[in-house]
Amino acid sequence: MIPALPNPDSTLKTDILSKTQITLNDLEPLEPNKLRAYRIGDFAYPSVTSILSYVMTPDLKKWAAKNSALAVARAQRQAIKDGVKLTQKQLVEIGCYEPTRLMKLSQVRGVAVHQYAEDFFNNLNPEPLVPELQGYIDGFLKWFEYYPTTPIMQEEVLYSHKYKFAGRMDYYGLMNGKRVLIDFKTANFPHADWGLQLAAYKQCLVDLGYPVDECFILHLKSKGFYEFIQFNDSFDDFLSVRKVFAWKAKAEHPEFEFAL
Repeated sequence: MIPALPNPDSTLKTDILSKTQITLNDLEPLEPNKLRAYRIGDFAYPSVTSILSYVMTPDLKKWAAKNSALAVARAQRQAIKDGVKLTQKQLVEIGCYEPTRLMKLSQVRGVAVHQYAEDFFNNLNPEPLVPELQGYIDGFLKWFEYYPTTPIMQEEVLYSHKYKFAGRMDYYGLMNGKRVLIDFKTANFPHADWGLQLAAYKQCLVDLGYPVDECFILHLKSKGFYEFIQFNDSFDDFLSVRKVFAWKAKAEHPEFEFAL
């Protein structure tokens, strides 16, 4: 049986849905993020996003360092207000756990917004999300009003036996008479590898007989705004990263978990 991805624990859900701050008493060790893989028949292929994140780490390392430092600074300020003295060990733990905590919260947010979009396109009258996530939905609805689209395929797992990778695409449909591939993002800032992700999915669609005229990222913002960004990265560039991934994984033996 393929193991399901672990659900974020209740503490993390509470944090994103009600903005409740995680206190030192709530702080528990978090397992390092594993790379994601897909079981395709008798084969196991790394996900497109894991390939890219594992190789293209400079931005991620900078992000992790920044947010670890901010978390420690916040904890120190709060401790001073509360008249509590934090030990060096506690501060180190807070800094070490913060990047993983934020990534788990991002996963919760992303799943909720993606589910809303899928239900919307399937005419299922999606329920409103909690107020903290409503800005992303407002941006999505503004985008759709300006860029009406008709879905052909949603949330499908794509893969390549030839190049040994897999991934779940968000949306493939018709927009202004063109066949478009769109990925929805709720990250705080654009990532340089988004275009490579689209290039990988596009190649899989084309191999399956689904032409792709244009590729876009719909970058949704928490304040109700959006960016609709077109990308034209080449599949050859993605393959270059795929080769580096194979070399690096062979040397470092990262852990994987399977996605349904």
